[in-house]
Amino acid sequence: MGESGRVPIALYRALSRCAGRLQQQVIRHGYAHVFTKEEYSALSLLEPDLTSVLARVCEGDEDCRPSPLQKLLRERFGSPQPHDPSHSTSKEAKDSVSCGFAVLALVNQRVKIMEKLAYEPHSDVCTEGVRVKVSSRLDPWLAHHNDKDSGRSYTFSYKVKITNESAPEPVRLVNRYWAITDITGHTQEVSGPGVVGLHPVIEPGKSYEYMSAVHLSHMKGSMSGTYMLITTGSGRVFPAEVAPFALCPPTT
Repeated sequence: MGESGRVPIALYRALSRCAGRLQQQVIRHGYAHVFTKEEYSALSLLEPDLTSVLARVCEGDEDCRPSPLQKLLRERFGSPQPHDPSHSTSKEAKDSVSCGFAVLALVNQRVKIMEKLAYEPHSDVCTEGVRVKVSSRLDPWLAHHNDKDSGRSYTFSYKVKITNESAPEPVRLVNRYWAITDITGHTQEVSGPGVVGLHPVIEPGKSYEYMSAVHLSHMKGSMSGTYMLITTGSGRVFPAEVAPFALCPPTT
């Protein structure tokens, strides 16, 4: 087999693996709209049925089993057709391979992002005796227009509970840091003094709760961060982790 024959075979195998990984992530996140409008338009030109298959996978359509994405891409790219001079040309074969590589690049990029995103809209972690619990939800009635690109953005509210479970002395929250990533991989970092304009002191055995919100230009993302704390007696400074939690629409 020549080089021209090995390339399509390698491509089709890579597409099959990548499609399987994407299907796993769509099911894991319970969310099928994993591409932007521009990306869907590009994919529709390459593979018109991809969008509908993603939606069926997310909805748990049993008729999609097994591996509907793998089946779709295999049918589209993975079965070299018998040579027919009236229907198949060298140029068409090259075009099919080019389309396959384009699909592979875009899907693989999105899979890598989704594998890193949190999929549960809550988290709970304890650092040096200080526990941080967070839960989030989509507030659809707070959706607004983003002046930067005249597109819609989505508001997620999140509730935080910080408990001094076993630290030997009171702790004061002096700073916060957030890393917020959307489904396209874009990450914004936010830091500043205190929370909601306050620097709460949390006594041993006590908790502090507050609510805030974040805006995304996509309806799927995740968020994690740290709180910098200082003990009021000894003046020791340490970070309390905020474990990753999802920003996502409710599942039904």
